[in-house]
Amino acid sequence: MKKITVAVVGLGNMGKHHARVYAQLKNIQLVAVCDANVKRANEFGNMYRVPSFIDYKQLVSSFPKLTIASVAVPTDFHEKVAVFFLKNKTHVLLEKPIAKNMHSARRIFAAARANNVKIMVGHVERFNPAVLALKQLIDKGKLGNIVSLIAKRVGIFPPAVSDTNVFLDLAIHDVDIINFLLGEHPVKIYKHKEKSHTTVQEDSGELFLLYKHAAAFVQVNWVTPVKIRSVSVTGTRGYAELDYITQELIFHKTKVKKRYDTYAEFLQLSRAKTKKIPIEHAEPLQKEIECFINAVKNDGNVPIAEEEILNSLAICLK
Repeated sequence: MKKITVAVVGLGNMGKHHARVYAQLKNIQLVAVCDANVKRANEFGNMYRVPSFIDYKQLVSSFPKLTIASVAVPTDFHEKVAVFFLKNKTHVLLEKPIAKNMHSARRIFAAARANNVKIMVGHVERFNPAVLALKQLIDKGKLGNIVSLIAKRVGIFPPAVSDTNVFLDLAIHDVDIINFLLGEHPVKIYKHKEKSHTTVQEDSGELFLLYKHAAAFVQVNWVTPVKIRSVSVTGTRGYAELDYITQELIFHKTKVKKRYDTYAEFLQLSRAKTKKIPIEHAEPLQKEIECFINAVKNDGNVPIAEEEILNSLAICLK
């Protein structure tokens, strides 16, 4: 394969980081950036010394054999922009959520299949080293049978988000990760939502997901004044706590004792053997982008299957 060429379309909250990562990587070439805001497009074009565009169709006219397009435009435009690049035989890394409805999401996947190109949706937490370490603990049986999971993704309202709600912006991460950790999809879904500080879209809510042998609770909002990104997992042999931001993973090994004879022994029941799991820290977005580049270069499969993407989206749209 010739040198991989890349363009970033949409230079907002996530797109600007896509451009930064591509510019730092070797063996690929960031050839163009695009944003509907001419000032922003020119700013990033000058920053990375590449041509800038305000129209993605003009970008393709200038680079008709573009290898990869990272599409990070507002969700309302995902289908229109992604399908255009897919029909141009360009592989697409599309920011999550894939779309705002199931029909649109399916059309995007159909376009990728019809044109024999790859599409990967940016569920970036899949590439968080701490998540991968937690998945290993679970798969090795270190936690025993999983009983419950609690995920919290809260913080103040992001000014860049205006076209989606808290479920499609935040909860979709946690639904995807819980499905990934358990290796299955929920059989029952319960949802609560509120418009606490806005009349336009839901900015607060909870999901309760029932799986075959486990349950999960997901809390998301743009109300809590501190930013928290965490998940905890309870199993019959242990308990794990993960912080997505610091990439810390703590494992508490269960001390099983059916009876205690003294108060001191009773206190010991709450003092599980605790271990901080070593994590080789890395930027999840860079790992995600590198993974997609390798899939394109080697004609391999992307790690997040269509069925998984559609399931997470359907749950958050419920």
